[in-house]
Amino acid sequence: MKIKSYNEILKEIEREYNSSPRRWSVSIVRDGTFFDIYALRGDTGWKIKLDTIFRPDPVGVGTRIQVEKSIEHPFSYGLRPLSEENFRKIIAGEHNIFEVLKADPLPAHEIDTSGILKGPVHFLNDPIREKSSRKVDRRLREKLMEKLHREGVTNSYL
Repeated sequence: MKIKSYNEILKEIEREYNSSPRRWSVSIVRDGTFFDIYALRGDTGWKIKLDTIFRPDPVGVGTRIQVEKSIEHPFSYGLRPLSEENFRKIIAGEHNIFEVLKADPLPAHEIDTSGILKGPVHFLNDPIREKSSRKVDRRLREKLMEKLHREGVTNSYL
């Protein structure tokens, strides 16, 4: 199991998403003090452990995983074009956001509108069952604590 930084994992996910943007799911699970983010396509993907989801620059680590069962959601995670007109209509309650979500997600380089709808992200109460989950979770937690300690923010997580 190779543990990488949050930014390295995001680059890998972006590269794979842009080569095949359909059938992705992104889920967040609260893990006590931390947050687990699962970015999955079928039964494979990444688990990322973050210190927070409430800052634009979280501290995190992650690794590639396999889950016991793929996650099925009504709409795939992804990027969809959102025109300024549709954005205004959604805000005004004149257009249903689900109509935009019905469209297939696209790679970032194929979207030529000024607006992009990104998501959906699912917040779950229960962890996703992954293969070797205890081992993976323990290693990610250890590496995240080491990283937080190096950056001098450990005290806020005790």
